[in-house]
Amino acid sequence: MKNLYLLLFTALLFSCDTNDTNYSDAADEETAYYETSEYEEEEVVDCSDAKSSASYGYDYARQAYYSETVEDMQYYAKRAMDEFDSAMSYASDCGCDDANYAADEAYSNAKSAYNAETIEDGEYYAKKAMDASEEIESYASDCEN
Repeated sequence: MKNLYLLLFTALLFSCDTNDTNYSDAADEETAYYETSEYEEEEVVDCSDAKSSASYGYDYARQAYYSETVEDMQYYAKRAMDEFDSAMSYASDCGCDDANYAADEAYSNAKSAYNAETIEDGEYYAKKAMDASEEIESYASDCEN
């Protein structure tokens, strides 16, 4: 029985023995792990408004492209112009020069569709505006990454 007590006492003694008695350092190390320097943080660019306006512009340019009358084409081309103008502003705000350039190109093509005197001419420029609006979205996405 005496050996049993001695064995239990020894087991208890060794199970409680640790070299690290300062447990407050563990929390400090964990906190230090998550702290980052201001130079290590990447700036997040948000060009979602430019992409959104480009998408709406695409939809209006598409409606202009499929219009059956010059008046309808002009109506939708004007709406596309407004969206591409907004996309230019938003692309400038998020610092995306390529998207800004593509938005300017889309705006110019939508304006040409608006000023077209025939459906065929309007379709041509509306299609070019649609293509440029896809470029806006692509460039804006690239700027975000």
